[in-house]
Amino acid sequence: MDEKNKPLNAKKLIVESLNSLPLISIMEYSNEPWVIRDCESRYVYVNQAGLDFLSLPADFDIEGRLDNECPADWAEFAEQYQANDRKAEKSGKRVAIISTHFYGRDKVLEPYYLPRFPIYNKVGECIGTLTNASKLNFISLSQYIGRRSPSVLTLTPPTDLFNEKELEIIFFILQPMTSKMVAKRLSLSHRTIENKLRLIYEKSGVRTINMFREYCGHLGLDLYIPPKFVKPCVQS
Repeated sequence: MDEKNKPLNAKKLIVESLNSLPLISIMEYSNEPWVIRDCESRYVYVNQAGLDFLSLPADFDIEGRLDNECPADWAEFAEQYQANDRKAEKSGKRVAIISTHFYGRDKVLEPYYLPRFPIYNKVGECIGTLTNASKLNFISLSQYIGRRSPSVLTLTPPTDLFNEKELEIIFFILQPMTSKMVAKRLSLSHRTIENKLRLIYEKSGVRTINMFREYCGHLGLDLYIPPKFVKPCVQS
């Protein structure tokens, strides 16, 4: 992209921070995908592994571009990607997501762990996000993730209404599994699961599983995976 036509914020991030980041030299020679974006989610830096991961044409200049401006299938998730960038910038913490799409030059449908980390300038102002990509191994991909289609999942609960154990139960119930199956999976009694489900329904203000599924879809819980059920693997 022509320098004079690049968004101001993208140029500001390059000038103020990119050249002074000690990690840049590490990312430049890394065989893992690394991406830096500004506070508008415009691309500021992508290493070669990242360009291969994003499966962009060799002559495409990604600098200053938004996700939806990229000629790639995964661009359909631009809104979700950018929403998670904003979460990281606002919270000042890592936001963990899982994206399943046709990544890489071979365009294989696989799940990747794509955490967002906020980055700051010398005076402590958040000026963008840092992301890297790691292929995921699920304990049982076919069982946990029934959908074999592009999706963006999160390892960060969209609400603090439920505790950790309740979130695990919700995750399995939405697969779907029966309460007996959930009890076996979590090594708990059937009665314990039934009691916890009643409490979950009370918190949600619903009475039936169909109402609860609709509630979870509205809240985004249908896209949440408890971190303990996901294990990143190192690519070689």
